[in-house]
Amino acid sequence: MQKLFNDFDATAENEWSELRLRRWDLSASAPADAAAYSQLVGHARYLRIAIVRVRPGRALNFEAQLKIGKEALVQSLGDLDKIKPLQEVLGPAYASYQKFAAESITGTEVVIGRFLPELSNPPAEVVEVDAKFWRPAPPPAPKAATN
Repeated sequence: MQKLFNDFDATAENEWSELRLRRWDLSASAPADAAAYSQLVGHARYLRIAIVRVRPGRALNFEAQLKIGKEALVQSLGDLDKIKPLQEVLGPAYASYQKFAAESITGTEVVIGRFLPELSNPPAEVVEVDAKFWRPAPPPAPKAATN
């Protein structure tokens, strides 16, 4: 067993597991119902995850600030080119937001992930949206070598 752990340590540089809960009240352009959610996920190819580390005891204040700035969020990667600056969106409230962020946020990270259909197990409602993507045809068998 020790050899197995040693071999694993020699091949893995980094590993972690997470469970995440999507907060619809903090999400921009949240789907209205289950069918719209299936459409959203069925057409998605990438997932943008914003990780904000907030000091202990400041989570509720952070949520309130996030709700104020929701209109500055983007729906797709293409929208990043035309995003309004947060200063323009918040107007006079921008100064208080900066003060809050400096006092409450310890760090941020944005992760862009790609859906891999061969490693995914979406529900049937999501597969129906784009079956060619979610259930791709298997690759053709290699041709037998002839001598």
